[in-house]
Amino acid sequence: MSNITLEQIEQLKECMPRVINKLKLSFKNDIVPLMKALRDPRGTNETLRGVFSDVDSSQLIQEMTKTFSEAINSRFYMYLEEEGIPIEEDATVGSDAKIFNTLVEDKNTCSKSNDSWTGNGYKKTPWHILKRCSINVDTNELEFCLVYVVNLDTCVSSWTEPKGSNYSTLKIVNEDYDKIHCLSGKVSKISHKKNLTKFKKYLEFTPTAD
Repeated sequence: MSNITLEQIEQLKECMPRVINKLKLSFKNDIVPLMKALRDPRGTNETLRGVFSDVDSSQLIQEMTKTFSEAINSRFYMYLEEEGIPIEEDATVGSDAKIFNTLVEDKNTCSKSNDSWTGNGYKKTPWHILKRCSINVDTNELEFCLVYVVNLDTCVSSWTEPKGSNYSTLKIVNEDYDKIHCLSGKVSKISHKKNLTKFKKYLEFTPTAD
């Protein structure tokens, strides 16, 4: 099984700001209008908040992630290709793409949670691209897209076993802090409020300060 090298990680880091900037522009100018035309063909809603007004608030994040993931991923791959990164969609059970000839699972979340991703219960390839997106439903903008790369074969962390459904969750424990490659955003160990010498169990993935 091939692996992504540290040199290749550095290539990704170098081009990621340009990729994310293109993705933000495409989201507002291309992705949102296309989605609105499908969900709101009469054009009665200007904002995503209005377009998704029929979705229960408890299901909104899940619906947003499901609705936008495919479009975000396809443009993300296209912009990486434009930067000379060898990547192609390779959607099979347990993987979504091949980058530098290495299969990767590409997971997105639009959740306000800083520490988790959700996926199906199938066995996955060890290399993961983890993206956390924030969508402003009032301005129709992609506020940020955090991107991380990790090889779960080198980690303590793993996907949970499905219980009562075919969904599982991935959270990254503190012990794996040095295994996370930050391409956009940062990863942090978070102290307990009542005891600053102790850390919470899971890492948090957040934007860097401008």
